[in-house]
Amino acid sequence: MIGAESLLVVPSRDGDALRERYQAALEPEFLESVGWDPDNRVLMIPPDHPALGYAICHVTSCDVVATRTHGLCPHCHVRWKALEEPMTIEEFWRIGRTGRMIGEGPCAVTDCPRPALSTIKELCRAHNWQRTRQMKVSMQTFLSSPLVAALPSFGPCRVVACPRQRDSAGPLRMCRSHRMKWAILVKKSVNPLDLESWCRTEGAVVERGQISLRGLPDLIVAELLLGLQLRSATGTKTPLRTLRFFTYRLRVRQVASIVDLDGIDHEQNVASLWRSLIGHLRRAASTPEDERRKDIWDATIFGHRGTINFTGIRQRWMRESLKEWAFEELPTHRGKGAAAVVASKVKAIRFLSDSLHLQRADHGETPGLLTRIDIASFLNYMAYLETSGTVSRSWRVRLTRDTARILNDLRALGLTQPGRSAAGMPEDFTLRRGDIPQEADDDSPGRALPDPALRHLYSALPILEDRSSREIRVATELLMDTGRRPDEILNLPLDCLDRDRDGKYVLIYEDFKLHRKNRRLPITDGTASVIEAQRTAVIARYPKADRSTLPLLPSRLRNPRGQRPLPQASFGAAHRTWIHALLPIELPSGIVIDKPDDLVPYAYRHSYAQRHADAGVPLDVCEISWDTTQLPPPRSTTESPRNGLARPSTESARSNSTGTATGSGVRPRPCSTTNAHACRSARSPFPTASAPNRPTFKPAGTTARSGSDASAAAISAPTPPISRTCGPICKTCCGTANASWPQANWINGPAPRRSRPKRKSRRFANSSVASNTTSTSCPPRNATRSTTPSRSSARLAAP
Repeated sequence: MIGAESLLVVPSRDGDALRERYQAALEPEFLESVGWDPDNRVLMIPPDHPALGYAICHVTSCDVVATRTHGLCPHCHVRWKALEEPMTIEEFWRIGRTGRMIGEGPCAVTDCPRPALSTIKELCRAHNWQRTRQMKVSMQTFLSSPLVAALPSFGPCRVVACPRQRDSAGPLRMCRSHRMKWAILVKKSVNPLDLESWCRTEGAVVERGQISLRGLPDLIVAELLLGLQLRSATGTKTPLRTLRFFTYRLRVRQVASIVDLDGIDHEQNVASLWRSLIGHLRRAASTPEDERRKDIWDATIFGHRGTINFTGIRQRWMRESLKEWAFEELPTHRGKGAAAVVASKVKAIRFLSDSLHLQRADHGETPGLLTRIDIASFLNYMAYLETSGTVSRSWRVRLTRDTARILNDLRALGLTQPGRSAAGMPEDFTLRRGDIPQEADDDSPGRALPDPALRHLYSALPILEDRSSREIRVATELLMDTGRRPDEILNLPLDCLDRDRDGKYVLIYEDFKLHRKNRRLPITDGTASVIEAQRTAVIARYPKADRSTLPLLPSRLRNPRGQRPLPQASFGAAHRTWIHALLPIELPSGIVIDKPDDLVPYAYRHSYAQRHADAGVPLDVCEISWDTTQLPPPRSTTESPRNGLARPSTESARSNSTGTATGSGVRPRPCSTTNAHACRSARSPFPTASAPNRPTFKPAGTTARSGSDASAAAISAPTPPISRTCGPICKTCCGTANASWPQANWINGPAPRRSRPKRKSRRFANSSVASNTTSTSCPPRNATRSTTPSRSSARLAAP
């Protein structure tokens, strides 16, 4: 089987054809931005290039690359350290550079191709002798004299990679720098050196922004240019020092392609650049049809990210069948984690493959010989893995469910027909409904955080900003305030604020999970001020960028144009580090929270939902605001003694605006004028003294049920709807809102225990009677109640 190194292999094609394909993919704009000279095969990269740029020394009249602290070049840094009288760095910058500059320029005589002796003398060797020994005149008089004429060139340097001109007619036929370097090598070397071999492998003289590709094969030049183009398109910065050393390695090894370079694993920066270039070139040379035949897929070629590994499947027929299934399954998923979802299901089949390999004499290589006994052996194998602690109960249920679905899909795709990869697989080689184990009851406390814990985390937000960045602190604060999912907050556009017709702020975001755009969430003025401040900071950071392409939370890395949002992995890592630094958290009740798994970013969403449920916000308003139908019941005021997290009360009844919860379901209330205010006015856990801009709630003795007079008094005066029209946010007015809830396929496993009839009857035994609250902003379309249950009613109804 092919290992992970297969990802570093470019598809084998003819060298000339591959070179032509790479050259055709090069963009003229990129070649112009990096100063590519095809005649001299030299890159002259400007300092302001977004991916390949570099810093210039801050000292006046010094144009050397800054490689030291305070923005200084090595020469100016030595002068800064050698100062006798101390001065500020700003004053030192204004002094200016002294001494000669590094580099080589042409002779000051018009049309003279010979190099100047230095940046101070500005004349080649012959013209400098003519001025100082023969004419003995000033520079201005010498340049204007009719006796001065341009001299012919001595030719290029003998070193293949060097683009400089020779300064003399000596026998070595080299430029001054390489002639001096060769003399030093000959003096120090004990054994005789091969001059021709040294001239082929020696690199060019280092100059500011110059990368020489002279002496490299045409295929390597095309690979380097295309690899840098694709790497720069992702916003990844490439230091010139690393790129220059990488070209030197290619020239020393005398390889025909970048792929042939090896033995640089100990050189971390060069090896990282090499792997990155190989990955980009492999994607450029491959197609989905080529990639689907491999054992390790690069999901980028299919429009996703990550990899899908089939090497764990032992049977060839099963591996090929799974590739066919994955090729059909990938387009049905969307989002950044599409490939990860398919890869997790491929991993589930790996357990079936291991079971067949261990328990069959032919190791399961012939699909036509499989029977129901093999399925029973697989189920016993999974039970053994659970009891041995290899897999958990929930993981076992998920793996078995995914295996059942894939086996059914193989038949639906026709892969069991003659001539296909799984031809002859019998019908009884499948999983029945009862083969999927029952999920264990989860009596653990909910993920909603208690109010004291939220107040403690909010007071520690400045620590998070000091340890990470402003963007991560703002993202955490918005998660606490809005209850959105992490990916919805991290991908907010710069212009994500709007106002309703009452002038109140609403947040515009995209629900990636359900693929719904332009969602509108009422927010408080305090949350809007946080967004406004962040938006001002982003505009100041990228003043020339198009505002329509900027995210609200741009990444600090690999983001020269500001279009890359903060990665969820970076945010999660910074949040975990912050939580670990705060633990343990002792609540006023004496309970200590010392488990970082309880304080994950998604817990803010549960806490937001729990606050609204405790405040008696109507059920249909909650479903609209939270983009979900899995709503928590109001919780009791007690806390779990295990970890301090709030546990939902078993006696709490869940009701909507009508207060009706029966076996036939609940009728959702139309959009009312109190929806937006109910979302803004739920009780906030943040202290008013430390956060006066947070939403407050009128004090009440107990939590009132939604629709009651007490709840209406607590929510205060009504406000107009979230938007001018109900549109897609009204479940009664929407034409598709009353469609019946689809029955779950048994392949997805048994229904969760919480939705069984007995559990429902216990949960809603004490539900309140329907309230008399009515709404006039959006009346129902039909006067009679629809006979088709709505989505929320189907969820609450007994199956």
